[in-house]
Amino acid sequence: MTIDEYAQQTRELIALIGISEFQASFDCPNPTCLHGIADLPTSEDQWDMCMARFRDSARQGEEFMVAFKVSECQFKVIRCTCFGSEKKAYVVA
Repeated sequence: MTIDEYAQQTRELIALIGISEFQASFDCPNPTCLHGIADLPTSEDQWDMCMARFRDSARQGEEFMVAFKVSECQFKVIRCTCFGSEKKAYVVA
């Protein structure tokens, strides 16, 4: 799955529940479902510390993605692979 495809799934979820109810989500191929994650940082600069938690949940070398709310009109997706990571911000439609 590409980062844009994951962002579209996240955008569809936000459309259903609203951005105010959106919790960060974590997805990796095994299992292949979205997981909501509570009690995560509220500021973007704290996310580097949390990425280790997600890496521990994924199998070694396994791709995973995390989506989280940046503001009332924007969310960010981070995609991590064995080759590195990429981050993109998206507007809530």
